[in-house]
Amino acid sequence: MRICHLSNFLPTYHDSWGGAEQACLRIANLLSRENETNENFVLSLLPKREVKENFKFFPVSVMENFLPKFLAGPISSLKSYFFPLDPLAFRFFNKFFKENKIDILHLHKFSILSFSAISAAKKYKIPVIHSLYDYWIFCPLGFCWKIKNFYTYEGEPCKEYHGSQCLGCIEKAQKLNFFEKILLKIILPFRKKLFDKYIKKIDKFIILSEANKKFLLNYGIPEEKIAIVPLVLPLKQKPLIDTNTVDRNAIAFIGPLHPKKGALIAINSLKYVVKNFPKVKLYMIGMIGDKKYEGFIKKQIAKNGLERNIILLGRISEKDKEEYLRKALILLVPEPYEAIASYALIEGMAAGKGIVTGNIGGAIDYIRDSENGFLAEYNKPKSFVLPIIKFLENPELAKSMGQQAKLDVEKSNSEEKVRTLLINLYKSLCQN
Repeated sequence: MRICHLSNFLPTYHDSWGGAEQACLRIANLLSRENETNENFVLSLLPKREVKENFKFFPVSVMENFLPKFLAGPISSLKSYFFPLDPLAFRFFNKFFKENKIDILHLHKFSILSFSAISAAKKYKIPVIHSLYDYWIFCPLGFCWKIKNFYTYEGEPCKEYHGSQCLGCIEKAQKLNFFEKILLKIILPFRKKLFDKYIKKIDKFIILSEANKKFLLNYGIPEEKIAIVPLVLPLKQKPLIDTNTVDRNAIAFIGPLHPKKGALIAINSLKYVVKNFPKVKLYMIGMIGDKKYEGFIKKQIAKNGLERNIILLGRISEKDKEEYLRKALILLVPEPYEAIASYALIEGMAAGKGIVTGNIGGAIDYIRDSENGFLAEYNKPKSFVLPIIKFLENPELAKSMGQQAKLDVEKSNSEEKVRTLLINLYKSLCQN
């Protein structure tokens, strides 16, 4: 089979990337090993350096490449919010699919590359699969979370999906000028109709765990179109906790500095933890995109007197990230909304860390409270305090639970399992 993977960005080859991009890269490399008979292609935006992987890579040009910066940003936003079609990308996909005789189009995170890939694929009757790492095709912000306060991420699950009501959340998430508000008021009511046209053309939706299935069913996606394929484990297996070398006061937080990742929950829980463990360190690892939010977080850290306890590392190399994770006793994953299971959680389990996460979203499919980690009340910072203290007081408990978490995730997310599920899924669509 000739499989084409589509992703806006790739880890380390672009400046902006996260768990979704890691998933694409790992899947493409997994399916491109020497003993594989499949041929894998990966298409993304123009990288900053040459892509050297096991698969064949091709860059895709989009409209924004040829526009001045003051226009490129608004055009990207327009594509994301309402009109995800790109004539330049369509021209490329149309030619590429025809010349390379692609059998399967596997969409990962593709908002910038747009629905043009689906249009071109359907022209040549190519089956289309979409791996969901967020809810962008159902929500302009990608979260389907009715936001009350963007900085704290207080809110509730949104059951209305996309429509005119989305303007309220967008206004809380970013500053809009008068003309942007007027434009969004005009176009948002039509978003669902346009997006549904392309959603119906997707042959299979891949979700990462059972917890996310109900969301798709409620939207109206037929059950036979939904498949569960977990995130593939990191290709380099990480060691279990060694209580002789681990820093018993170290907690890792991995993910971009964004309200949806629960940075504020981490801070507000740590202010209670330091009363018992004044030497505890929380290492926050991940891209810092919004300077205004970064300033807000720094103020919260200072307000609670945690400057010596919380270290904002920003984006660091994969090697350095692995080293911080290796030394950490605990991985804190306080995402405060119905998120799809994060790559940070999978990495932490694979590394045998003591996991503390919220009881919401994909995390509940992986963590069994008090068996392979702790589940806290996702929207209550104080609920995270006791589990963290339990691990800090008893590193052997973190080790034993971490060992169980590692065994569990090696079984549920093994390379062989993910490979088999994907290949069988591809074959079933090719035979239809």
